[in-house]
Amino acid sequence: MSEKGYIYNQSKGSTKANILIDGEISDWWGVGLQSFSKDIANSNADEIMVQINSGGGSVTEGQAIAAYIKGSPYNINTSILGLCASIATFIAMAGKSTSISKG
Repeated sequence: MSEKGYIYNQSKGSTKANILIDGEISDWWGVGLQSFSKDIANSNADEIMVQINSGGGSVTEGQAIAAYIKGSPYNINTSILGLCASIATFIAMAGKSTSISKG
């Protein structure tokens, strides 16, 4: 498994966190459930925003991430920033609320 393929941000002491998925959904070279869920669990955030710009990727990994978001005790919302295609749409629709940028 390689380095995680997303950007995780949380200000020190903040109860909000942001995850930017900007690339392929894949446990090997993109966004995988293992590192994604670990960052969320270790965040101590009450509210998490997952922003997505992805053309898709691994169906099984994307389904696992979507299921994790749906079943999570955390308040996870999603936002589509640019491209959101294929399995990335399942992740986008898994949030408690979903928004999309204009255009």
